[in-house]
Formats: sequence, structure tokens, C-alpha cells
Amino acid sequence: MSFSLFLFYGLVDFDFRTDKSNQLEIYKQELAKIEKDILDTKSAITLNSEQLKNYTFQVSAVADLLKKVQPDTLKEERALILMDEQLKKVNDKLLKIKAKFGARVIWLYKNGENYESELLFSSKSLNDFYVRLAYLEKATKIRKSEIEKIRKEQKVLQEAKRIMTLSYAQKMKVIEGKSEDKQSLMEKKIQFENKVKSLKYRVDELERRKDFVAKNIRLIENQLADKSFDRYVTLDQNVTYDGQPVSSLKGKLIVPVLSTYILKDFGLGFDFNHRIYTYNTGIDVSIAKGSEVKAIASGTVESIVFIPMYGNMIFINHGEGIKSVYGVIENMKVKPGDVIKAGNVIAYTSDNENGQSFHFELWRWSRALDPKQWVKVN
Repeated sequence: MSFSLFLFYGLVDFDFRTDKSNQLEIYKQELAKIEKDILDTKSAITLNSEQLKNYTFQVSAVADLLKKVQPDTLKEERALILMDEQLKKVNDKLLKIKAKFGARVIWLYKNGENYESELLFSSKSLNDFYVRLAYLEKATKIRKSEIEKIRKEQKVLQEAKRIMTLSYAQKMKVIEGKSEDKQSLMEKKIQFENKVKSLKYRVDELERRKDFVAKNIRLIENQLADKSFDRYVTLDQNVTYDGQPVSSLKGKLIVPVLSTYILKDFGLGFDFNHRIYTYNTGIDVSIAKGSEVKAIASGTVESIVFIPMYGNMIFINHGEGIKSVYGVIENMKVKPGDVIKAGNVIAYTSDNENGQSFHFELWRWSRALDPKQWVKVN
């Protein structure tokens, strides 16, 4: 079922198929850019996560060191004995892991070329092969992580032992310096935590936009496959009434954009996106992103506001209580207080949950007017 409605039937000018083809190309280009941005952002996450891991490691090491060398925790002589014992245990543990790791490296060196083949042929199924391969890769990562942890403990003990042999004054100076180092490292750690968090949020945003664009690409492709939309309407944006009161121009105003393909008509209608009935105080038309938006009549830009769903909106006061409203736009060419002429380009179309579109309203005092009754379409 199509949710569209054509205002009038005519001969030339507005071609639905051409405009939709332009929309399709715009979304395809955006999709390619989004996919590249996602890959680039994920690479940035990996790099920053490594930095975060490094600073987390350093903060932990300094914190452990400070715990071991704080005055009055133990008698210095007793503390040194304990450190020697701990250091010996850590060294022994590290040597054992290195020996096992070294043996595995030698085995892989001798059998490396056929390693995956042997693993494959000894597996009961292809799925079993991938499960075992994944397990070995995970085990290797765990082993490396374990070695890093032990090396950290080893370095902390060695440094603590060195500090404990210093004079009291020297020791306190080192402790003060290490405390400052910890604070500096903590600040950098937080900095990278926030950066990684921000990058992950960016990926989520890009993924959502990717889904939206891909959905609209499929929708437009389906619409273009429908031959019943090969229709044309003559649109005239030639201003012949500048200086005349807008109240006398019913049915004579230019269309603000070169499209009459209505997505949401004026008045009460069913919103298929939210599955509810809503009252539209204007009209929403389908049009390729980046199309010109023209002022329907001369007037003064009263305000520019951001409204959810419609994005940026320009309000133009034409006098006599008549105002025109332009929404779902970008690259605005006017600012509040500007005096503009009928036909001036004031912005360019954008997109929202309706896809590439444009929203237009016409008001007199506090009453919304049906824009279709005020614009001219030949």
C-alpha cells in the first residue's frame, strides 16, 4: 500500500521517478560513507582501548607499589624479607609459564604449517574444529594476560624492594613522586575511558543511521519498481505577486519546493510509523535531500527553532496575521530579523523518520490553513 497522494495531475516539471532516483543515489552514497565511518571508528576504539589498558595497568602498578612502601605498615626489615619471599615465588611462577609457553612455540615452529590441518582432521566435525581453534586462541590470550599480570607483580616487588632500602627522606620523596604519577596516570586513564565510551556511542549512532538508510533504500527501490508512479505535475515557482497582500493570494502562491508528492496530508490522518491518528497542521512532501526551499511570499524571518521530528524550522511573518513555516531543512540561508522576498532560497531540504522530505505550514492568527488551497499547481 502506498502512503502517497498526488495533489494534481498534469504534464511536465515534477517527475516522481527522477526525484526518487535522486533520493536513492543520495542514500546509497550516505550508506557507503556510514559503513566506512563505522570501520574507522571501530579501529579508533581498538587503538584507544589499548591505551586505556596500558594506563589501567600503570595505575594498578603504582597503586600496588604505594601500598607496599607506605611507612609504618611493617617493620622495614620484616617487609624486605617478605618481599624477597614474594619475589622468589613470582619469579618461579613466571619461569614455569615461560617454559610451557616456549615449548608450545617450538612445537608450533616445527608443526606450524600443518597445525590447522592436523586440528581439522582430528576434529569430529567442522563445527568442532572451529570450537577447538577458538578455544586455543582464547587460551593463548589468557596465558599472555597471566604473564603480563605476573610481570607487573614482579616489577612492583623489585621497585618496592629498592625503595625500602633508601633513607627515610629519600623514601618519602619517592613516595611523593609516585603519588603524583598515580594522579597523572589516573587522569589519562579517565580521559581514555571517556574517549572509548564516546566512540562506542558514536558506533551505536552510526549503526542506527545505517539501519534507517538501508530501510529507506529498500523502500525507494520498491517504489521505483511500481510503474503506476510514472506521473508528472507542472509546477511554477515564478513570482508574479510580490508586494501584494498574502491574504489576497489564495491559490496563487508558489510552492516552496519542487514536489507535490505528499507523505502526510493536512488534517487528521493515520501515522503508520507510530500506529496512531494524528492531526497534521501542514503537509509533508517527499523530495530529495538538498533541494532548494523558497519563501512563498515576502516577509520577515520571525524565528528559527529546533523541534523534534521536524528538525530546524523557519517561521516567516508575512503580515495580516499570516505566517509560513518551513521544516525538515538544513543549510539555512537566513537568520531571525532578515527581510526576505518571495522566491528567495531560505534553506535546503533534509530528512527525518519519513525519509527525505519537507514539512510546510501556513497559519493565519492561531488557525492552521491547508497549504494545498493556497499554492498554485498548473
